[in-house]
Amino acid sequence: MKGRTRIWVGAAVMLAATLYLMVTGFRQTATYYLSVGEAIASVQSSGEPIPVRIRGQVREGTLEVDPVGLVVRFQLEQAPGDGGPAVQAAAAASQSLHVTYHGARPDNLEEGQQVIVEGRLSPGGELSATQLLVTCPSRYEAAPDGQEGR
Repeated sequence: MKGRTRIWVGAAVMLAATLYLMVTGFRQTATYYLSVGEAIASVQSSGEPIPVRIRGQVREGTLEVDPVGLVVRFQLEQAPGDGGPAVQAAAAASQSLHVTYHGARPDNLEEGQQVIVEGRLSPGGELSATQLLVTCPSRYEAAPDGQEGR
């Protein structure tokens, strides 16, 4: 009987560990990204730096690129239409995050462009990015004055 009991206990421990890993893995990948307002709320509630993946927009007039040192800096603000009413209210207060990314500037990164940034966010609103992705526009508009795109 002792041998069978050990087998059942071992199987139960293995099943519990497998279920735990599945649940925690699902939680980490369930949300593809946060909005700027959601990220700010998360880091303020934790009080310490947290890993994040955030979708936002590069604030006009804040993009700085150092091609020699391969450093990109900008302010990330709430993307239009992101989040629910509470998040939109926070965006109205013009909250933003200061992003620093060490690496080559993506070719199509421009001010006003929507991006997805992954990295560690500090409670002070500093985001040290490890990955910077520029999103494609959801719709394409005609070039002004009938000019064709290049």
